Amino acid sequence: MLRLLFNARIHTQDAARPLASALLIDRERVVAAGDKDELSGLSDGKTNAQDMQGLTILPGMTDAHLHFKSYSLSLEKVDCETGTLEECLKRIAERARSTKAGEWILGHGWNQNEWLPS
Repeated sequence: MLRLLFNARIHTQDAARPLASALLIDRERVVAAGDKDELSGLSDGKTNAQDMQGLTILPGMTDAHLHFKSYSLSLEKVDCETGTLEECLKRIAERARSTKAGEWILGHGWNQNEWLPS
């Protein structure tokens, strides 16, 4: 059975349509996002409609295990997980161009074993 959630503020993460007011769901999968009239036309007539009364709906985190704070802080660092030392140094140099004098540049994710000649 399809479910139609409507009258909501839905953040879609789609640059072409960042906000919607309705979602059409088939079992556990989102089929479409849009407005109620648009999505009602896609349903099979047996749709369970639910008024969300203006609530906000956000995409969910589906990762089985995540240290969210550590992950968020890592996004501020230079990603050094590269196949070569040269690529890693290139990324650091790019960051250095936009970093103020005296500020630290932090990196994460390197595996120096991959940088060894084979």
